[in-house]
Amino acid sequence: MGAAGLTDDDVPTTWEELESVAATLTTDGQVGLSFGPEWQRIGTFMAQAGGGLVSEDGTEAIADSPENLEALLVQFLTSGEQQMAFATAFGVMPSIDSVSEEWTAQFPEQEAFLAGADYAQGVPNADGASDVVADFNSQIQGLGKGADPQAVLTSAQTNLEAVVGG
Repeated sequence: MGAAGLTDDDVPTTWEELESVAATLTTDGQVGLSFGPEWQRIGTFMAQAGGGLVSEDGTEAIADSPENLEALLVQFLTSGEQQMAFATAFGVMPSIDSVSEEWTAQFPEQEAFLAGADYAQGVPNADGASDVVADFNSQIQGLGKGADPQAVLTSAQTNLEAVVGG
């Protein structure tokens, strides 16, 4: 933050301040605010806005609350116009199909990366699979510290078999 001329007094406490600080931190080589398109990332913004997926006592679904709607900058961030602006500014692939032809025309040397999305694999969606993937991710981090690759894979195999069978 210091390199951008920001101080502790500039830590955002409102959505408007967050937008302003993110813009200030964005440069030709750096994105000022970035997060993955998943609940674990966006949920923080929903909570900050007073929302969530269920009520505090866990008895009521509140996913479509006005607070969550306020938090979901995703609608803006995933617009075709914004996706192409990110691509131009930061060289990233779009996360929506509707601009794939435009992106490929603008970045023909990277066409193979976007084509690779056709055979990309998603995370298994069986109950409990997210815990297995989280454990696998944790074990993968140990590979650079001497963890046994076969042991990591065997552990993931055993855990996945318990979740999905066979």
